[in-house]
Amino acid sequence: MVVHENTGLLVPIQQPDALADALVRLSGDEALRTQLTKGAAELLSENFAIPKMITGNESAYDALLNR
Repeated sequence: MVVHENTGLLVPIQQPDALADALVRLSGDEALRTQLTKGAAELLSENFAIPKMITGNESAYDALLNR
C-alpha cells in the first residue's frame, strides 16, 4: 500500500541504484520523511482502523454466507 511520494517511495525492482538514490534522498530530506510518515499514518487510520476492519470482515462473511 505504498503510494509514491505520499506514503513512501517506489523504486523499480532489481535496480539497486534506484533504491540507493531513494535512500539517499530520504536521508537528506527531513520534510519528505515527515510528509511520508504523515501520509502513511493517514492511510493506515483510514483503511485499517479496527472498526473499519470489523465492518469489512462482517461484509465479507455476509457475502459468503448469502451466496
